[in-house]
Amino acid sequence: DRDYKIHLYDWLQEKYDRLLRRFHQVENSSIHRIASNDLKQIIREEGFSQITSDDLHDLIVRHETNPNEIDYQMFLSGKLFLDKAFLLPAFI
Repeated sequence: DRDYKIHLYDWLQEKYDRLLRRFHQVENSSIHRIASNDLKQIIREEGFSQITSDDLHDLIVRHETNPNEIDYQMFLSGKLFLDKAFLLPAFI
């Protein structure tokens, strides 16, 4: 379970700038939120394949601030899916 989370966090850090640009393209009213389906699509299109569909669904549900809406800054920080010991100091 934790394996995909560490891989995902590393992948998010490697692709941070690109993902941020993608999220800005689809964000809702500049409030740092995107539709859950957009997040799922972007993760797949950007090539993160080390997560099962069920784990991806659980990850999205954990990050939903409103039904079907994700705070992408919180998602990129990793705070809701990774233990604090594994986070980069900038995100703690």
